[in-house]
Amino acid sequence: MKKYKSLAQLINDDDRARQYFNTLPGAVQEQLWQRAHDVDSFQSLCSLADHCAKKGCE
Repeated sequence: MKKYKSLAQLINDDDRARQYFNTLPGAVQEQLWQRAHDVDSFQSLCSLADHCAKKGCE
């Protein structure tokens, strides 16, 4: 699994991650940007997005 330095790098470099991110509700996207340093792979993006959608990322 390829690792990235941040959410921004992931969605800039990985089409699948960008497409997935763009399907997420705006509130979840906002929470992910606040935790961008925690996202280093497509898998971590999916996991954190699921967590944020269910329980919030605060």
